[in-house]
Amino acid sequence: MSENIIYEQIKPNIGLLTINREKALNTLSLETVTELKEFIHNQLPKEDIRVLIITGSGKKAFVAGADISQMKEMSKDEFANYCDISHSNFNNLQKLKIPIIAAINGYALGGGSELALACDIRIASDNAKLGFPETKLGLFPCWGGSQRALRLLGIGKAKELIFTGEMITAEQ
Repeated sequence: MSENIIYEQIKPNIGLLTINREKALNTLSLETVTELKEFIHNQLPKEDIRVLIITGSGKKAFVAGADISQMKEMSKDEFANYCDISHSNFNNLQKLKIPIIAAINGYALGGGSELALACDIRIASDNAKLGFPETKLGLFPCWGGSQRALRLLGIGKAKELIFTGEMITAEQ
């Protein structure tokens, strides 16, 4: 595993997965989502854990979404592959037979909100902000987040967040 994702067993049967791109607000680059895929398929099944906690490094962001600067450079096929890997990752996390907890520290935007919604439990710090600001750029939550938001938040709140691109606080 590289430096983009750090895994450690913090207590017996408790795993901690940290998205480790603090300088980039833990955005999900192609390399990061590929490493996450490898972790889910290859390393996680070997771990003797009963719960997995996912968080972001630092205090500013859980995951501030996709790496937009990298997306600008992607071809149509590369972007489709990136979306496929990310969507598959979140579906596979949701299918795990252990509880997944999102420890949301700071921004959980776009793909970060989608990752949090793919977890079984979400615990947010006081400074957490969640939302889908990509809709203001003409993009749509394409990693399963719109469907998860509908199921977890209800149709009205999900539509409000997706249509407006506004963020909500942990308290909200």
